Amino acid sequence: MSRKTRNGDEIIKNKSIRAASKRRTFTSALVIFLIAALFLTGTVWGTISFIDANSLRIYINRRNIGIISLSETEDFYSPTSVIRMKGPEQMTNTTYDWIEQTDSILGREGNHHEENVIAYSFYLRNMGDTDIYYTSSIVLNQLSRDVENALRIIVVEEAEPGEDVEATPEEGGAAEGDIPEEAAYKATCYAMPDFEGNAEYISYDTDQKETQLPLPLRAGRQLDELLDTNETTPFAGFVNEDDEDECVVFKHTDLPLASGEVKKFTVLVWVEGSDSDCVDSIQSAYVNFEFMFEVTDEDADIA
Repeated sequence: MSRKTRNGDEIIKNKSIRAASKRRTFTSALVIFLIAALFLTGTVWGTISFIDANSLRIYINRRNIGIISLSETEDFYSPTSVIRMKGPEQMTNTTYDWIEQTDSILGREGNHHEENVIAYSFYLRNMGDTDIYYTSSIVLNQLSRDVENALRIIVVEEAEPGEDVEATPEEGGAAEGDIPEEAAYKATCYAMPDFEGNAEYISYDTDQKETQLPLPLRAGRQLDELLDTNETTPFAGFVNEDDEDECVVFKHTDLPLASGEVKKFTVLVWVEGSDSDCVDSIQSAYVNFEFMFEVTDEDADIA
């Protein structure tokens, strides 16, 4: 074989080696990139999952953005369609009487959670030039370890015109009959009914089902007066009875909201330690909360 041919073969061989080397380098880099991407994606997913645990998401149905709006301050300085509130990372069981906000619930705005209590106050406003009707609902999802059976969820909101209420913050005491022109508030405590289908009470004197008695509300405490009863309103129930991963707390329809009107809401969530369903097996449980608003009539006659 001629020298020229051998040199040519060597050139071809060297080019092949270089090409193979480049391919190996590229492949190695690609593998490293994919591993890093997978690790990063897993980390982000894990972080999101961690952040979402015990969180509260308040939002407006996408179709209604621009018609109604949310804000954590009454002046609507930063209106939004979605509010994401991170609750306590660990929610050890507590009891109703230990909640500090019971004496100042109406004076709070934004996130004011305690060590074991999710607590958030926000505002809803009709941004349009016409009156509307809307629907509000709370849904629990990603439930685990039957934690819903020991939950208590209080919603404080302004009463509707003509609604019978027991107390107004302006008067500071009981006031039966139609609400006055100034804002009046009501509170409702929701809970899963017991296994016999009976409504639970907000809290008890013991966690022993056989002997427990409901603790009465106390006069002079703002939230107690707004609640008016220590009996809870049962959750509406699971979306799918065969899948206990999503539960509807309530769904209220045909709620009026006049043009430019602003309504305030406060949500309190905790695991009630005196509930007989608050057992060791629900440790490390988690749940997500979604509070949704949806316009059902964009040109309502609510006069």
